[in-house]
This record gives sequence, C-alpha cells and structure tokens, in this order.
Amino acid sequence: LTSSSARFRSNMIAATQFAQSMTCLIDKGVCHGDIHTRNVLMAAQALYVIDYDNATGAGGPPAPMLGGLNHMAPERANNSLPVSPESEVFAFGCVVHELLLATSPFEGAGVTDADIDRARQGPWLHDPAKPLVDAKHCRLPPALLHPKIVELLRNTLQPDPARRPAMRVWYSTLRRVLCNDRLAFCAQVNCGKPFMLHHALKACPHCGVKVERKVLTPLGAVIDVDGTVALGRAHCGSPSVSSHHVTLERSGPDVWITAVSTNSPTWVDQADVGAANPVWKPLKPGVKQLVKPGCMFLMHDQPFMVE
Repeated sequence: LTSSSARFRSNMIAATQFAQSMTCLIDKGVCHGDIHTRNVLMAAQALYVIDYDNATGAGGPPAPMLGGLNHMAPERANNSLPVSPESEVFAFGCVVHELLLATSPFEGAGVTDADIDRARQGPWLHDPAKPLVDAKHCRLPPALLHPKIVELLRNTLQPDPARRPAMRVWYSTLRRVLCNDRLAFCAQVNCGKPFMLHHALKACPHCGVKVERKVLTPLGAVIDVDGTVALGRAHCGSPSVSSHHVTLERSGPDVWITAVSTNSPTWVDQADVGAANPVWKPLKPGVKQLVKPGCMFLMHDQPFMVE
C-alpha cells in the first residue's frame, strides 16, 4: 500500500474495497487474524486480502498466532484473547489510517513496545479534535478526512471492543462518502493538496488558508457566502426579480446555485472564466449547479458575480 496526496482518491476507493472484503469475511463467520498492510495488495482495478494461514471461523480451531503487533487490538495484545470481529475492525482501522493519512495510528507515541501499548489503550493519538501538537506526526492532516470517517476512526481505535463500529458500518459509510461527496484540491499554488468537501470545511486542512467566497450585487454590495444565502429583489432593486429568486449554498470552498423563482428566469454564464463573451444557459427551478469563482449569473436581467 502506498499513500500520497496524488493518490488520495485512489486510496479512498481502495479503503472502500477493503471494507467490502472484510465485511464479506465477517458476514461468513471468518476472521482473518493477521490484518496488516503487507497482507493487503492493490492492483490496477482490484484489492486483495491475502495470507489466510492465521484465519479462524465459527466452530473452528483458534488462530495459531497473535498476528502483527502494530495492527493488533489491545484486548489481543495484552490479554491474548482470541480473534473476533471487533479485533478485526481495530486492525482494519489501523490499515485505513495508514492508507489515508500515510501514518500509523501509533506514530508519535514513542519508540518502545511499552509506548505503543499505552497508545493502543486510546484515545486516538491523531484525533483532529485534539490540539494540533497531538496530530503533528501525521504526514497528511486528519482534518482532510470527511467528518464521518473521522468519527469512525475515533470509535474504531477505542480500547473497548463494544464501542467499535461494525465492519458493515465502515463499508456503507465509505461508499456513501465516495458517492455523495467530492474530492477537492487546495487552490493555493504552494499547497494544492486534496481534501474531502463538507459543509463544515472553511479552510484548507493542510495549509490552513481560509477559503472566502463572496457575491457581488448590481447595487455594489458584497455578500459573504457562508452557509446558505437567499438572494432576491432586495439585492438588486428590480421589480422583475422575485423576492427569493435564487439560493447560494456553500460546501467547503465551493458555491452552488439553485433557482427558486418560477416566475422569472435565472441564467448562468457557461463560458470559461475570462472569456470575451458570456454563454448564458437557463437554470431550471430546483436544479443545483456549481458556480466557479468569477462566474456570473442573471436574476431576470440583473447581473451578479461570484468571487
């Protein structure tokens, strides 16, 4: 497994495939017993979980070995308890942590086995809810992850097996994040790194530069787009514009426009930013469309610009 900013989306897909494979095993009553990065292979179009010589199933003999220490759940490492679906989830979380953040979840705890054992007892060392000093050892900042994935990692790396999520929850969440959320890249020239878009994100998690989005009105006003903004007649003074004509919605660094008025048209410029002439396209009511920085839109005949 490899992890870098350029491969982040590929690694998100790989994590989803990994969760699917582990869900299938656990649903069939099989525990692999030795989940670590060297036993997860990525090919061009597929992911493979290999090396089943430590696997055990319902009613079968116990696993002959403990498994890899750096991916082992605390109840197995400290008490030598048998492998279980909960210990498999812990090992899975360690691999996903390395895959998405290019760092072991125990990185920064210390160099001795005792240091790692203390870190294994939780809480998660690199939790983005902690002060930055506690997450400085991650090669990629945990804040780049979607909040749902952060929450799953936080619960997966718990020392209490009963508090860990089921593997199926991991699979369904990763699928949902991949399908419904988008990957963005920081616009700063010196950064350019990836992160998952979500409504709470207002700054690049890598460089910390705040992403400000504004809309310029025909009256010369500048309106911050922070969350959801309703625009209408009061923002341009034209009686041809509805009182609530469009809605602008902020999602991370992106701004989306939705036409609300059914009595007066909304037009969005489809030309490339900086083009000599606009290419106006009507926006159907209820349809959401991304508007790039520098894009213009018309509420009836009143021009607005998103910056």
